[in-house]
Amino acid sequence: MAGASSESNPIHDLMIDDLLSNGGELGAHIRRFDWSATALGPLTLWPQSLISALSICLACPEPMALYWGPQLIILPNDAFRVILGSKYPDCLGLPAQQVFPELWHLIRDDFMRVMEQDARYAISTSSCPCSATAMSRRGISTTASVRYGEKAVTSAAPS
Repeated sequence: MAGASSESNPIHDLMIDDLLSNGGELGAHIRRFDWSATALGPLTLWPQSLISALSICLACPEPMALYWGPQLIILPNDAFRVILGSKYPDCLGLPAQQVFPELWHLIRDDFMRVMEQDARYAISTSSCPCSATAMSRRGISTTASVRYGEKAVTSAAPS
């Protein structure tokens, strides 16, 4: 990973430990997962902004997923598993396009808009082009109503 240091940072390591111990089932799965084989690289080299954003995501009782980096690697919370169905746990470390191929043509532009403009983008159920669309869950195609919002997470320090 560009800009990552191999030096150990005790505060960073404590935050990772706290994140994983308080992150529910997904926190435990993240701890066991071999991230070095993914675009995110080893967990110990993840940037502080990723650890902080993931901490918020994992603590949320509502379905939430963090999509990180230009490949939009999915990091879901426990509640998001209902949306993933049988795609969990195999979705960890995969780009959104691979996790949701049946929806990608509907959601790609939204993700790209957020990534390119560093902007917030919210979709209400009534205006969402995929508000009632076919989605593969547990190996079968089901109709799902979707309401979502997106916001870019930046790693820049506040001024």
